[in-house]
Amino acid sequence: MLFAVAKRILDADFGLVLAGNFSRGISETDLLVLTESHDSVLIHCRAQTDVIAARLSSHRRDRHEGHFDRDVLPDVLAAIEAGSYEPVAIGCPWLVVDTNEGYEPSRQQIVEFCR
Repeated sequence: MLFAVAKRILDADFGLVLAGNFSRGISETDLLVLTESHDSVLIHCRAQTDVIAARLSSHRRDRHEGHFDRDVLPDVLAAIEAGSYEPVAIGCPWLVVDTNEGYEPSRQQIVEFCR
């Protein structure tokens, strides 16, 4: 459903930010349908595994409880170990953003990259 709605938005000539846990080797097929016919960039956010584990284990107020973060932690850690969260190969410019402590590069630099 996510990709079908995204395609309709893009086909209507609107911009779109599509965020998700896209997995290398799995998500490319659906993403390529969007990126092959529209200008696209990939912003790949990463953090150290211990930082990700701490975030998923915490009781963050900014996360809706429907995310089940603590329940999925073992699967997320296994996916990290398997390389599933490396940047997806979709043939567009990409930028890696370190989110261990804030954003590196800065939010402004990310915006400039997207332009």
